[in-house]
Parts: sequence; C-alpha cells; structure tokens
Amino acid sequence: MTRPQPSPDTQPHRLSHYRFRWDEVGISTFPLTQNDKTPICTDWQTRLPDDQWAEAEQRIDTQGTQHNIAVRAGQLTTRPDTSIAIIDMDNPTARRHATAGLKRMGLDTVTVRTASRSGRHAYILVSGVPSHFNYTHLNTSIGKGEFRAGRGAYVTAPCSEIDGTCYVFMQGNIETLTTQRVIEWQDLQWLLPDVLPPPPTTEELPLKLQHRLVPAHTLSLLEWCANASKGEGIGNFATRSEAEAAVVAQLLGCGWERDEVIASFERHEPKHYVEQGKRRTQYLSRTYNKVLTWMCNTPIRQSLVDLYHTAPPAFNALAYRTNHTELAVFQALVAHCWRHNTAAVHASRRDLAEGAASTHTTVGTTLMKLQILGCVVFLKKSDRTKRIGEKWGVVGLPDTKGSITFHKSQKAAVSSKRVSVSSKQEDKHVAAPADAGLASRLSGLWSVRGGVRRSSKAVWMCLSDEPQTVKELIVATGKVKSTVGLALTELQTLGAASEVDGGHILGDVSMTEVAHVLGAQELTSRRRSRHTWEREAYAKWMKLSGGKG
Repeated sequence: MTRPQPSPDTQPHRLSHYRFRWDEVGISTFPLTQNDKTPICTDWQTRLPDDQWAEAEQRIDTQGTQHNIAVRAGQLTTRPDTSIAIIDMDNPTARRHATAGLKRMGLDTVTVRTASRSGRHAYILVSGVPSHFNYTHLNTSIGKGEFRAGRGAYVTAPCSEIDGTCYVFMQGNIETLTTQRVIEWQDLQWLLPDVLPPPPTTEELPLKLQHRLVPAHTLSLLEWCANASKGEGIGNFATRSEAEAAVVAQLLGCGWERDEVIASFERHEPKHYVEQGKRRTQYLSRTYNKVLTWMCNTPIRQSLVDLYHTAPPAFNALAYRTNHTELAVFQALVAHCWRHNTAAVHASRRDLAEGAASTHTTVGTTLMKLQILGCVVFLKKSDRTKRIGEKWGVVGLPDTKGSITFHKSQKAAVSSKRVSVSSKQEDKHVAAPADAGLASRLSGLWSVRGGVRRSSKAVWMCLSDEPQTVKELIVATGKVKSTVGLALTELQTLGAASEVDGGHILGDVSMTEVAHVLGAQELTSRRRSRHTWEREAYAKWMKLSGGKG
C-alpha cells in the first residue's frame, strides 16, 4: 500500500508555525536534533522552552542545521487541571487494540503517523495523572508501545522529519485536540501493565553523578524566582513553586546534594522560598524529595540504577583479573546515561574521567576494554567542530566468564526507550555498604595525593563482616598479592579494615569518618579544579586550531 504523502503544511520549514500552534493551546514543545529524536538540551525536563529554542536557533545560525520538534507530556499551561497524554503504538496489534478500546470509550483521538511504517501516536487529554508518573510500557494484551503522561516524557511531533519521512496528522490536528473529552486517569488502567512498579523511596541521589557548576540558565531562573510575585508564572511553569522545583531538578542533575541545594537557595533567596519563613528548610526538603522521586521514576533510570549497583560484584566475579578503573569508568558512563535519562549518550572522555577519578587518556583505553567485555557499545564518533563527544551505549554487565572476545554490533540493544539489565552473576560476598552521598561529594578521597589509594578502595569494596583471606581478596579484586597487602595495611591504619581469625573484615571506622579526617572536601575541590583547567585549556586549543585539534 502506498503511504500518504505529507501535506504542504507539515513540511519541516513550517517549524515556527507549529511551535506557535502548540503554544496557543497550552502544550509545551522543545527542539530535537536534526533527523533524530534526541533533545538539543539534555536538561529539557527542567529548562524553559524559550531557552531551549534560543539555543537551537543559535546552532542554526552557526551550523546551518534544521531541527525536529518534540511535544512534552504533562499539564497544559492553559488548563492546569488537564494533562496531555500520548499512546505510542509501535505495531499494528497495538494500533488495533488501543484504537478499539478508545472507541468503546466514545473517543476519536487525534492521531499522528510516525516515521516508522506501522507507528502511530494517539493524543488524549487526561485528568488526575499521579505526580510521580512519567511513562510505562503498554499492557502486553494491547501490544508493543508505551503510554506517556508525565512531565518527564515526550514524543516527536509534526512537522518533524526522520530519514525523509515526516510526522503527519492522520486524524484531527492541534486545534481539534483541545475539543476532545477529558478522560479520568482511572478509566485508562486497561492500557497500563497489570502491575506498576511503586515509585522510588530514595531521599538521596541513587548513584554518583559528576559534580558540575550551576548552568547559566539555572542562575537566570533563580534570578527570576527572586523577583517573582505571588501567582506569577514563567514559560511552562505555572507558579513560582514549580519554577523553584525546576531549579532543584537542575541542581540535582549537576550532582548537587540536599545541603548544597539548600545553601544555593539561601544565597539567591527565591521569593516563594523566603516567604516560607522558619519552615523554608522543610519546604525545600519536601520539594527535593518530590523532584528526586519524579526524576527516578522512569523505566530507564530505574534500570540504570540497578545496573550501577550490581556492577561491582559482577566485575569482581570476572574470570580474569580486571583493573578497578574498568568498573569506575563503567559506572561513570551509567551515571552519565542516568543524568540524561537514556541508554545511549554523548560523553566526553574528560567528563567520564572526572566521574571515574581518572585521566581522559586512561578512560579511552578503558572504554575499548569495556566494549570487548560486551558492557558498552561504540555508536558514533565525536564531532570536534560541534564540540560533541563520542556516543556510547550501555549494553549490560560483563560476560560472566570474563572472556576477551569481540562482540558483534549491539546497537539494536540500545535505544532511548529501554536498556537490558539482566545478569546471571552470583554475589560471592556482601560488598561494603554503598554511600552515594560520600561518593558524590567527596570523590577526591580516592587516588588523590593525600587521600586513599585506588587499590585500597577496590579492596574495601570487597570487604564485609565475613572474614576473607588475602587469597580471596586477590581473586575478588584482580590485584596482585603485594598490592592487596599494601591496601589492607592502609585500611587498617585508617580503621576501615580489621584483621581477625580467618582473614580480614570491615573496620569500625566508616569511610565518611575517614573522609573527614583526611580532608576529602579539599581533595575533591583540587580534583575538580584540575578537570576545569583541563577543559578550559582544551577549549583554547580548539579555538586556536579552528576546531581541528
């Protein structure tokens, strides 16, 4: 069957026209990269749409490229009690079952043909969407696809174009969407899986993110919050409290902890925050918890967190001796993916080096090793002119046997929708307790002059309350006998390990206490300063070389 051709008003040159139409009905949009579904701005979830479009237009001026457009799910700015939701139907079975179910409800939805031959998007209006909900896979009885209804979800929309195929309205349009009947959330349960995972309960970042400085657009939003009056909104943030929540989300994405976020608000004094008086710390803590729950509650991020925390025993169980740097770089890449809510991400080696407490040259070698192990897959070369790093995808844990064999391309296993986190690894011991806060704030504790050896960290992570011999620690860490001996001596001196009958166990002194004694905050600042200097020097070099360095 011949596919219908897009009508003239759906061509990519009408991008600004479509932006205006979506905005008129209260639906937020943001720019995607050319011929792709990837957001221009990785912090699209919390950044003002106008800022994102301004950055996209700047890229058009400097690079001459066009962009696609995304529609963001969630509340309409013109109708706060109503959310836009999208049923993403990936195959004919899903289209047939979902369409039939909607017609039984007496609903003729606005429908869009996607770039996929059989793909369709059905736009509906919903009330009562849970605050923590973003998106989930459709019920298996419906077919293959997803249901997107929260502010952490989006779809590529008309007039986007991918590989020469435009996204086209097949039924209805933007204006008719606003005339549709609003559906109650409980009436859509037939679309959802039989069991929805409960929202995360974590009160701190579930993994270590690279610590970054406050972006310029975050500072700009903070300045607006400091002068905003009651009832005032900005962009797609209807109120001051929503704007402050967006600031918290942006700071979380920069790897900031609760105390650092509170200190930033105290310094900039957003008006709504200040008006809380003595209760402002409690107000900000509640906002922090809500934002963190919202950010964590996506299938991709939940899978990445599981992968992050199951990686240490998996790497320690490898049949060959692996360097601890491989685990650190792998976790740094997983954390980078978590920040951007995707399984495939552009990552500069300097970013990964800072996250892994290593050098950018070592990271390059380690990524090759991880690809051999089948943990990651290389997807795209870096673009020095556009200042975009290499694109890597997270595939899963290393081969259980640890054999050094090259794998075929696994690009199909990496998508913006899902990441596989299956493993047959069996934990051989209970690892040292994870301390995400310590790792994020005091990363300079490890392998910085004046801190703790990297090999000592590897040994410490393998210690538990059950005695382990030096031989067992050699097998677990992949280190030679002399290295394990030096590490145990250092840990015992610090009180982080103890020698008992039958081997070595965790000591009475926590690594948090060790960090305090060694002044890890200063060591961390020293490390961050070094990486900042490297980036600035590299930027100057690129400028002098005309982007051909």
